[in-house]
Amino acid sequence: MYRDLGTQIANVAEPAGLSVVKTYCGHGVGKMFHCSPNVPHYRANKAVGFMKPKHIFTVEPMINQGTWKDMTWPDKWTSTT
Repeated sequence: MYRDLGTQIANVAEPAGLSVVKTYCGHGVGKMFHCSPNVPHYRANKAVGFMKPKHIFTVEPMINQGTWKDMTWPDKWTSTT
């Protein structure tokens, strides 16, 4: 399941004392670049669906020292933790 990727990422990040941002996620790549499925990178997410051959999607976790909580700057593009 797509949700299982979040557990696998957390299993690497958390023992190292790192956190994974929950605001952003991986996504499908199709006729539209940002499309379904949503692929969260954190543990205990509620993503639906199963990975199948020919599905194309990104896995791009934001792994951080310190908190997973992010904020977006006034430029509405830059995000920091």
